[in-house]
Amino acid sequence: MNRDNSHTLFSDARTILVWAIACLLLATGLSRATLPAGLDSRAIIGAYINGALLPSGPQSMPLLLSQTGAFIDTPNMVPHPGLIPYDLNSPLWSDAAFKQRWIALPFDGTPGSLGSPTIGYSAEGKWTYPNGTVFVKHFGLVINEQSGATRRLETRLLVRDANGGVYGASYRWRPPDNAGNYSDADIVTDPQTEPGIVVIGTDGMPKPLPQTWLYPGQNQCIDCHNNANENDPNGTGMVLGLKSRQLNKNYTYQTGRTDNQLNTWSELGMFNTTLVNAAALPRMVPLSDSTATLEHRVRSYVDSNCAFCHQPGGPGPVWDARFTTPILSQNIAGDVTRPFAVLQRFNLAGSRMHIRDSVDPRVTAFPAPMPPIARNVPHTEWLAVMGAWANYPFDSVEAFAVNNPTKLTIRFDRAVDANDAALPANYTIDNGISVTAAAIDPMDATKVVLTTSQMTDGTIYRVTINRIRETTAPYNPIWPNTFEDFTYLAAPLAQTINFGTLIDKQTTSAAFTVSASGGASGQPVVFSSLTASICTVSGTNGAAVTLTGTPGLCTIAANQAGSTTYAAAVQATQSFKVLKVFNIVLEGSQEAPLNVSNGGGGGTATYDVTTKQLKLNLSYSGMVGAENDAHIHGPAARGVSAGVLFPLAAGSPKTDTVTLDAAQETQLLAGQFYVNVHSTAYPGGELRGQIDGFGTAGKVLRVIASGALVNELLVNFGASLTCDAGN
Repeated sequence: MNRDNSHTLFSDARTILVWAIACLLLATGLSRATLPAGLDSRAIIGAYINGALLPSGPQSMPLLLSQTGAFIDTPNMVPHPGLIPYDLNSPLWSDAAFKQRWIALPFDGTPGSLGSPTIGYSAEGKWTYPNGTVFVKHFGLVINEQSGATRRLETRLLVRDANGGVYGASYRWRPPDNAGNYSDADIVTDPQTEPGIVVIGTDGMPKPLPQTWLYPGQNQCIDCHNNANENDPNGTGMVLGLKSRQLNKNYTYQTGRTDNQLNTWSELGMFNTTLVNAAALPRMVPLSDSTATLEHRVRSYVDSNCAFCHQPGGPGPVWDARFTTPILSQNIAGDVTRPFAVLQRFNLAGSRMHIRDSVDPRVTAFPAPMPPIARNVPHTEWLAVMGAWANYPFDSVEAFAVNNPTKLTIRFDRAVDANDAALPANYTIDNGISVTAAAIDPMDATKVVLTTSQMTDGTIYRVTINRIRETTAPYNPIWPNTFEDFTYLAAPLAQTINFGTLIDKQTTSAAFTVSASGGASGQPVVFSSLTASICTVSGTNGAAVTLTGTPGLCTIAANQAGSTTYAAAVQATQSFKVLKVFNIVLEGSQEAPLNVSNGGGGGTATYDVTTKQLKLNLSYSGMVGAENDAHIHGPAARGVSAGVLFPLAAGSPKTDTVTLDAAQETQLLAGQFYVNVHSTAYPGGELRGQIDGFGTAGKVLRVIASGALVNELLVNFGASLTCDAGN
């Protein structure tokens, strides 16, 4: 049986075990040289796969895959023993196809001989390959995501020809027979498409849009495998993928051993140099590696998916996708100040990279998708990671320099790595200001203090920030060329609180709210009471002022803290009077002794503690006799008489104002003052009103028998019944 068994997965448990063994060996002091490589040796294989392929092409390519010599058992895809398998950290997206890769590097069994040429190794740039080297890549597709069923699509060969160039061809697999067995694959001379490939999703239902697979013609290979930057050691080269940063990963070989691919290739003598500690070299990462920073994942992906065009000298202008190009020189990451960068921070809708990479050509014909060749299905995982990076919130908050012309503080929205923060090269300031030192604020890990050359008072500067990382895994760096504008101030700016006038209240008034507008520091205005015995308040705008019931002057203070560039505002205060208002009832029943006058009235007495003035507002009528005098008497409680304290003007209404001394204030607030209106009928007083706020004392009841007044009763509040017999 030769069903498609080309999609092989290795368990996580095995990988974990291998790493555990490696860590144990390191802990015990064993060197890398004592560890076995993934393969013990290489099988003999001649140039051009033992001559099955010719030194020039592509028209010379065999018509069948089985004739290329790449597989000793083509139906079951058993590779020639001289083919070395490999895998990439960040592979090219090919419409969800899975891939297998091999290299056929000529080897005659004797390392270092003319028949065993080596790869020209570079730790960061492109590699060079001896003529006759062949690269084999197989494509398969999962057609049922629920069952895991797969099908073969094509196998491509790329040949290093006799002139140092490359040629290649794709071989399209014939459909399997009814038993699921594959036989061979035919060369694709001109481009072919296979529409209508139905993929069953994880829900067991066909995906909404069938796939179309493009089989490239022989002349299309050089569209990507071009020599546009052949003279650039950091260019992508004509052979894509095989670079140190891509192969720097573990691979489980047919021996059952897992080893770093670079180490195994070095141990097998495939390089023109011997590698030491290859795993420590720079490497790209898979898109799915959540332990890597978002920036690292994005830059890895664009290197493998975009750099063959987007590089100096390549057909893709505007930006440089190569992983080896410093990110600040790639023109990838932009913002409002760098609108021509292909990925705009917080603006995916305005980012040409996102626009082109999200196009589904099965739905729309414009704009063209990226990459423009052999990409029909948008890579949703890539779009998600791209968006996560562009929208990642790690940011600077402000920069400020006050009082000291050689100190600048930058505040971030989270704690930052102390080592990154301490590198002056991570900061640049315009207008000729240099950064000579940098350090984390020992009191606040979100702040970095820079030592600079002399700044000028009132001058606006811009500080640009790069390569500063957050302190939590995966330690994402800040967006490239993040900046903050600031003005150097020799002294903090002043700010003022605008606190409006408050109106007077009564001791019985309900709670009310206060507000004020503050200065430009952005700090809240905070209220407090300076007279807590009279009133209380706590909080910011909208805080409630509560009166304690004690008369006096209530003073509310408003404060606003300073900021990095503003001094604290001068405290603003507003005061208002809390007045004691007594309700007064004038009636004969309050007189001592009481009388039966039909007259009556009342009003208020308002006392202002701040001026010690008591103001009357009284009116009355219906007296039996004519008014002949009026006074405020005291001190005396209800039912008790006292001497005159203040004379009052005759007649109703009465609006007299009198001024009290300290002793009299105490007596008044204790309810020991009363108003007494005298008349010709009642010289001792016809109408009396106690100034204690309790109002009426009671009422007079008359019982009449045989036309004679028999008795008068005063029912007082809480007092005993008093009787006064008369004729």
